[in-house]
Amino acid sequence: MKLSPSPRRLATCTAILTVVTGCLGDAEHSNPLDPLAPEFVDEGFISGRIQNRSLSGIAGVTVTTMPGAATTVTSSDGEFRIEELPAGTYVVTASGLNYEIGIDTVDVSLIQPGRADFELNGMPRLESITVNTAHVSRWWPLEDLYRMEVSVVADDADGVFDLDKLWIDIPSLQFSDTMQVTQTPGLFVRTVEETDLPSGTIHALLGTPVELHARDQQGAVVVSPSVQLVRVIDETPEATDEAFQFGAPNCLQIESGNTAIPVVEWKEVFLPFPFQHEVEVIRVDPGVESLVERLTNIPADSTSVDASGVPPGDYYWTVSVIDDFSNSSRSKQVGFCVTL
Repeated sequence: MKLSPSPRRLATCTAILTVVTGCLGDAEHSNPLDPLAPEFVDEGFISGRIQNRSLSGIAGVTVTTMPGAATTVTSSDGEFRIEELPAGTYVVTASGLNYEIGIDTVDVSLIQPGRADFELNGMPRLESITVNTAHVSRWWPLEDLYRMEVSVVADDADGVFDLDKLWIDIPSLQFSDTMQVTQTPGLFVRTVEETDLPSGTIHALLGTPVELHARDQQGAVVVSPSVQLVRVIDETPEATDEAFQFGAPNCLQIESGNTAIPVVEWKEVFLPFPFQHEVEVIRVDPGVESLVERLTNIPADSTSVDASGVPPGDYYWTVSVIDDFSNSSRSKQVGFCVTL
């Protein structure tokens, strides 16, 4: 059996529903979080932290969101926050000096703040580069030696030990060569003999662009601006007596406990550019040569210098001219010995 509401009850319910509906329609939407409020703005923020591979925060990293190009910079602990971003999807870019760029995509709304954390790989740095020529005169072989000398001081934002490889590149000659690690952290050197060059001569490299490349353990590579060789010094200093070679007649005799002070002499050198002299005294033992003394910054018009005292043994000295670009030319060896 169906039951139907009485006409009186139906009228009462209708009246109540009308009142309630009318009240709801007239309600004020003053809460800014209410989507129907005039003041409602659907926007949020993006926050995050930028750190290196050691998990330390990186200060000073520029963080940018697109679209809109809102930008901020990380604090000392690597934290950042960009506010008042309209709801939507953003590409967040983190860019710091000597670090690879980090990119992420983040959704933002009033009820869903965005979060973008980055671990950036530090890039290698080439802090100083020296590329010069060296000319060495010698007794044997009779031909003089010419070579290119390269010295690089490098580092990495994650530490010098993150460096994986450094190499020389001469694009025009399709020539490359790996730099050698030294005992000094961050110092890399390489000597390239002219016979190893595709051109066959060091003089052909003058004015030719030379690049230095550095790669870290993560595969990030930086390339230096091109550098060029500017000079080959063909003239060599000449000892006052080049026949002064090893042998008993040329030995300096001293008393036990004393040392001999060799006087290094050479003929005056005239060159059309600024230069200085450098003198090296080398001790010669069976199968081993060791540097005893290096005298530097000797004026261009000098023709002699006193070396420090040396004990009994076999020695030789050389004198070089060195210009302002570290290009050098070295004399033949001048031998002497000291006996008791």
